[in-house]
Amino acid sequence: MTLIDTESAALMLGTTPNAVRIYACRYPERLPRRDRDAHGRTLYAIEDVEAILATRRNQAA
Repeated sequence: MTLIDTESAALMLGTTPNAVRIYACRYPERLPRRDRDAHGRTLYAIEDVEAILATRRNQAA
């Protein structure tokens, strides 16, 4: 499992870091917080972010 920080997840999702934090708070089953790095930044699994992107693509089609 590869971990990315909030800013990277926001870049992948095309949104703001604050929106990623809100999404993780509202939908912890879809975007669970996995860990924290040495600087205290929250980390998410890149697979979870990719699953959100796939869901968005499927809904748009």
